[in-house]
Amino acid sequence: MDLPLPYHSNLTLTHKCESEIGYTFREPMLLWEALQAPGAYVTFCQVPRYREAHKRLAIVGDKVLDFLLSLKWYPTWQTTAQFDHMRSTVFTNEHFYTVGENHRLQDYVEKDPGTLRVQKRTMSTVVEAIIGAAYLDGGMEAAKTVAKNLDIDVLEDTPPDSSHDVLADPLQKLDLDASKETSQAGSDKTKLT
Repeated sequence: MDLPLPYHSNLTLTHKCESEIGYTFREPMLLWEALQAPGAYVTFCQVPRYREAHKRLAIVGDKVLDFLLSLKWYPTWQTTAQFDHMRSTVFTNEHFYTVGENHRLQDYVEKDPGTLRVQKRTMSTVVEAIIGAAYLDGGMEAAKTVAKNLDIDVLEDTPPDSSHDVLADPLQKLDLDASKETSQAGSDKTKLT
């Protein structure tokens, strides 16, 4: 695969960003792509994959974060409206901009040559793109690691393997508890006679 020309010169920045986010990519090209802002040189290269800068990876990252949040939300038995509210208050451009600023991600973003600083919306999508890149590079555990290292703390209580507990019906739990009480009461009667 031919690497776009600026990739070679910015490999050092990509490695520094890996240190900042606490994850080393097997495919550093994914992180490099995540750091390309709209209007950067890469959007003019001849490789169609890079023409939209980091936007494609940001879509992946957005969906990964939604999925992880849904795993935390589902066992709470809250309504879908409550999930939507949780998502809209946690995954905001303002929040992701702050995450990016706190981790100095602006130092690694390849900007439009005429831009002096990374704008709020761009930083937000860079954060999502980095999560998406980590997912494509190392799966869900890699995405969770990067999210945690970036202090996207809403994901901390996400169960590692939720297949058994998440699907348990609280009504079944109530029925089990009631049947235990009934059988225990029956055994108490046996002891009395």
